[in-house]
Amino acid sequence: MSTPDGWENAFVAMSVALGASPEEACAALDESAQGRVAALVQALSHPVRETRAKALASGLARIAIAIEKARLA
Repeated sequence: MSTPDGWENAFVAMSVALGASPEEACAALDESAQGRVAALVQALSHPVRETRAKALASGLARIAIAIEKARLA
């Protein structure tokens, strides 16, 4: 699956939704991929709950959109 910002961000968002910490999800990626997900990991680690929720919702919405596009294709 391809999302507009790459599979790495989708991986991190889904991993966090399934219970992993943002840091655990990031650690599963290679160094170059970790750079690409840094902004999402930072947002998912933010001290303000609303910021974390928005970041997770945005990441999961991208996955849902990609699935819907694939289903319609």
